Amino acid sequence: MSTTTVQTREDAIKLFRKMGLIGAGGAGFPTYFKYFSPTKTLIVNAEEGEPGYEADKILLISQADAFLEIFVALKKIFGFERIVIGAKEKDKKLLDPLKQKYGFEIAYTPSIYGMGEEKWLTKSVTGQEVPPGKIPLHVGVTVNNVETVYNMYRALFQGKPVTEKYFNVYGEVAKQMVVLAPVGAYLIDILAQIGVETGRINKLAVLDGGPLMGDRVNVGEHAVTKKTNGFLVFEAEKYVADQ
Repeated sequence: MSTTTVQTREDAIKLFRKMGLIGAGGAGFPTYFKYFSPTKTLIVNAEEGEPGYEADKILLISQADAFLEIFVALKKIFGFERIVIGAKEKDKKLLDPLKQKYGFEIAYTPSIYGMGEEKWLTKSVTGQEVPPGKIPLHVGVTVNNVETVYNMYRALFQGKPVTEKYFNVYGEVAKQMVVLAPVGAYLIDILAQIGVETGRINKLAVLDGGPLMGDRVNVGEHAVTKKTNGFLVFEAEKYVADQ
């Protein structure tokens, strides 16, 4: 077991800010800000709000020992009484072994995709409705994405800032995969490394994100950010704006 010298809420908040933690799920909300408000429940969001996303589940499973440590630390530092992982029903067989081996609490929601999943997840797990224009903190719940919580582990136990990002590369590629790359790495270099013929750059379209909420980006200029969750690759001629 590794150890952390951070013992107080104030020191942890300062560290999260210093290490550059933001919401890795895509919203980019500053992580430290959520922890000014004490809550009894932490929901670890593994919902993955775009079809084809797998990175959060892979991270959760491959780094389960780290998540066990950070859950214990967060309960001690911030006083959480309950830490629950929220995931879709379709991932039940994949994630249930974590319940058995590590004792993680996992709550499953219907396998549908839509906006406002943080609010939907809060209601599903706690039964509390988040009012319009409010966030889960207003009903006494903290919600963080899987990778955000993993970045807390790296900050608290390893003293590491956020310099890398896990994300999905999928669509019209030889093999869908999860990539770990430095923040700032160019999209075109990522595509080249996974075998996409970048000589066809003018014929490719890429969404940073997925079909629900992704934005089309310039393949030759775009780079990985702390919020990047996926690159959806397809033939440019198939692209129809706003669809």
